[in-house]
Amino acid sequence: MKKKRVSSTELAHIFSERLKDFDDCSPRITIAIVPSKSGWEILRYRWARFRYPTCQKRIEKVQAELSKIYALAPD
Repeated sequence: MKKKRVSSTELAHIFSERLKDFDDCSPRITIAIVPSKSGWEILRYRWARFRYPTCQKRIEKVQAELSKIYALAPD
């Protein structure tokens, strides 16, 4: 299956919308999408990992789901 190419801004919006479906993540968590060796990854404030531990696991799950569907478009 070919991955859909999207910009990091579009992917961050898709990611944020997906997180809204769950109650364990604060809507105030700020994320950024950055390129990585495996395609892309999510960056978030380090304090969020400790303040919202269940959200950390949710972010990892959503990232795994979306990484199968989306690839970052080159700038």
